[in-house]
Amino acid sequence: MGIEKLLEKEELQRERDMELELDRDLSKEKRKQECIDKAIHERELENQYNLRAKGENEELNKIKEQARQQVNIRRNELKDKLARYRKRAMQRMQAKKEEISSVRIEIADHLANAYKSGDIEICRKALKTDQEWASYCTSKFTTSFDDKQNCENEDERCEFCCDGEFGEVNIDKKQKCIEELCNKKIHPVKSNGRWVWTALSEEKANQMRQRERIGV
Repeated sequence: MGIEKLLEKEELQRERDMELELDRDLSKEKRKQECIDKAIHERELENQYNLRAKGENEELNKIKEQARQQVNIRRNELKDKLARYRKRAMQRMQAKKEEISSVRIEIADHLANAYKSGDIEICRKALKTDQEWASYCTSKFTTSFDDKQNCENEDERCEFCCDGEFGEVNIDKKQKCIEELCNKKIHPVKSNGRWVWTALSEEKANQMRQRERIGV
C-alpha cells in the first residue's frame, strides 16, 4: 500500500508539473499574440490614416486583409503547437498510468500467491490416478498449454500440488498437506535469510519418530 501511495503521489506531481509547464507555454504564446495584435492594430491605424489622407481606400482594404491573414496564421500556429503539447503530455501520462497499473497487478498477484489457501482434498483426489492428475492440470492451467504439459510431466506430483494450493503465508497448511499426502516429514531450513521447508531424510525421520515415542 505504501508503494502504491508513493507511485500515485509521484504520478500526480508529474501531472501537475506538466500542467504548469503547459500553462507557462500558453501564457507566453498569448503574450506573443497580444503583441502581434497590438503591432498589427497600430500599423493598421497608421495605414488607415495615411490612406485616408491620400484617398487610397483600395490599399487600406488590402492591408486589412493582410493583417487578418497574418493574425489567422499566427492563431493557427499557436493552436497546432498547443495541440502537440497536449498530445505529448497525454502520451506521457498514459504511459505512467499503464506502468502504475502493471505494478499494481504484480503486487496483487504476489499477495494472492503468498496468501493462497487451497484445499488439501483437491490434491488428495488429484493424486489417485493419472487421469485425475491430468484433470487437475487441465483445471489448474487453463490459459497456458506449456504449464499444463509441465504439470502433467511433473515427477513430484504430491509436493507440486501442495505447493500450488498453499502460499508462503500458509506454510503450516502446506506442511500438513505434504506430511499427510506425501508421507514425508518436513522441517524448516534457513536459506538466504528466509525459512523454507524441505523433506527430512529417512534417517532423520526415524530419529524424530523414536524421540516422539520416548517423549524427548
